[in-house]
Amino acid sequence: MVTMAAPKSCMLPNPSMPGRGQGLGSEPPLNQIPSGKPRTAPIRTRKTDMRSPPTQAAIISMAIFLMLTGDASGQAGNDCASAVPVTIGSASFSNAGYTNSPTPWSCWNANNDRWFVFVPPVTMPYTISACSGSLTPPDTILNLYSGSCGQLTLLDCADDDCGHLGLGAEVHGMLQAGLPYFIRVGVIGGSTAAAYPLSISQGPGALALTTASGCGSATLSFSGLPTFPTSFTTTIENFTGTPFVGAGLQPASQAICSCVVGHDWSVHAAGPSLQILVPPTSSMLGLQFFVQGADFAGGSACAGLGLALTDTYQVTIGT
Repeated sequence: MVTMAAPKSCMLPNPSMPGRGQGLGSEPPLNQIPSGKPRTAPIRTRKTDMRSPPTQAAIISMAIFLMLTGDASGQAGNDCASAVPVTIGSASFSNAGYTNSPTPWSCWNANNDRWFVFVPPVTMPYTISACSGSLTPPDTILNLYSGSCGQLTLLDCADDDCGHLGLGAEVHGMLQAGLPYFIRVGVIGGSTAAAYPLSISQGPGALALTTASGCGSATLSFSGLPTFPTSFTTTIENFTGTPFVGAGLQPASQAICSCVVGHDWSVHAAGPSLQILVPPTSSMLGLQFFVQGADFAGGSACAGLGLALTDTYQVTIGT
């Protein structure tokens, strides 16, 4: 049985994110100075036209230099603009020699921050961790942002999230494929030079496209995490008529015109978003359900009905 926890939300049933400066001339050899005269020599200078603008080649060279070396500190990742690209996996880093960025910290203040940028290959929940698995330094702080440098939006922040085994931090987020996400790692205390692991993995939970069954221009986006006890929100975008979002426990493959209904639509909400509340029970772990959006009276894919459907996604509850 499915119950509505709040308007536009639902509770799942329980089954059992250098111009040139002026040059100085050289002195002539002393043996070339006439005898009887003071041993002085004129200073020859080369005139420089300071009004001349830098050439295009000089501008391009400077731009390439900045991209390769980062900011004025000479270290890539010393600020958001020179963030170091990272991918799924794990690597070891150190913040030795890095300076403090002006961007305010969340959760806790840290020093000598280093910036990374991650572009997810698929839309999915992700975990970003600097947990070392020990009680030794460094004591790390993590901030996760979306947006662009200068217009960052904080998604998550963390400190001491590694349990009793360490002082590291770990953040989570539902991250959209192809968009840049900025990871900021700072350290607390005198552990600046110590190395820390930075790992990126998929989860908790999972999100997967079951079939490209959509028709029309409407698409789905996701926020929150499919974990317990929390909530997961599905939102339909690019609709032109009346939006609906539905969830169901049973997959389906019912063709309507060029559209395909992807699940049983046992729960649905009239509006652009459906919030699914995950009960705090261990029996929910591994539960799978399906989500899809519909655009009524605005879709042209099924002209007779004025209907368009999004693709269908399978969501798996994790911890």
